[in-house]
Amino acid sequence: MAKKERKKLRETAPRVALLLESSHETSRGMIRGIFKYIHHHGLWQVELVHGGPNDLYLPDLEIWKGHGVIGRVRNRKTEEILLRSKLPCVLIDPAEEYLQESHPLSVFSSVSCDSLAVGKAAAEYLLKLGLEHYAYVGDVTGTIWSKLREQSFCDEIMDSYYKCHVYPQPPQSRSTRESEEAGLVRWLRRLPRPIAIFAVNDQRAFQIIQACHLARIRIPYDAVILGVNNDELVCCMSQPELSSITLDTEHAGYEAARMLDEQMLGLTQEREILTFGYTEIVTRGSTRSPSLKNTKVIKAVEFIRINAGLNVSVMDVARHIGLSRQWAERIFSAERGCTIYDEIQKVRMRTAVNMVTETDLSFGEIGIRCGFVDGNHLGILFKKNFGMTPREYRERHRDGEH
Repeated sequence: MAKKERKKLRETAPRVALLLESSHETSRGMIRGIFKYIHHHGLWQVELVHGGPNDLYLPDLEIWKGHGVIGRVRNRKTEEILLRSKLPCVLIDPAEEYLQESHPLSVFSSVSCDSLAVGKAAAEYLLKLGLEHYAYVGDVTGTIWSKLREQSFCDEIMDSYYKCHVYPQPPQSRSTRESEEAGLVRWLRRLPRPIAIFAVNDQRAFQIIQACHLARIRIPYDAVILGVNNDELVCCMSQPELSSITLDTEHAGYEAARMLDEQMLGLTQEREILTFGYTEIVTRGSTRSPSLKNTKVIKAVEFIRINAGLNVSVMDVARHIGLSRQWAERIFSAERGCTIYDEIQKVRMRTAVNMVTETDLSFGEIGIRCGFVDGNHLGILFKKNFGMTPREYRERHRDGEH
């Protein structure tokens, strides 16, 4: 829409309710985009409603005299209150039924993720890894965007002449967290390997990684896993860290705010439907192509990584993989290009760096926890690797200097 007659002046800042749960990155990105629009175009009085997707209710209309709404409608009560309010609204990722012309909510503008494009991008990315087996794990509730991602991903995989395994929806009436996890573990164990798995979102991908650990499926050696949303809290908490597709949610939030603002200013009454895609795919440990082929070496590397914060020794590693120390060192050096001790030191150092930047533990305690002699030894290593003391490194990191 042209920047037409935008010179409509307001008497007061409009009151807008945001029905967006801040517990996941998709909504947080939307909220960032909405506030970016507000900073560019003038003050709004924002009512940010907190809660899970089914707890997002409009404020009491007897008290809250609003001018507009942006958000998800996930329950009948909110739907009824919204229609009764007669306020302009922009729906975020509306349910399929809300888009049908026969539904009262179909009159509202909407912003939805282009899940077909997301599924296609995931397939193209994973196909480049050169594996022969592929799988998709969707949302437990079978949402429309989950089905669209499945459809697009599987079509792309099958167009490349590969089979795509799809995790079956658990029956809702009998499903519990424990039974669903057990079902996921059983399903993963039956899959051919190595396999590339696309999950509908990061939370689901995190569950798959946990289930793989229970099923003794090694990531990324036996399975590579890709999620959606690039929620850094979830992705970096995962072991290994999760690769993910970044959605263009900030732009979507900005456009949702623009659409609502034009309605509140009376510039348009037309329904507008917008879709948003993705900006990039961030590669982390869960899809990094493994260069190791010797299963004993893979097992050794995994053991060292699992015991990163403990004082593991070369002999512990050799014992774990069932070889003599001398033979373990020989095959490890041939495959990895460094000694087992070097690998342990690298992992210790990485863990120490994380503790220095993310905790307030003393440097002496960090040194001992990571298997170094003491804080002095840690200081020597920091000087050697970074040209500064652990204290200087901590201060610089926390001041935002990288």
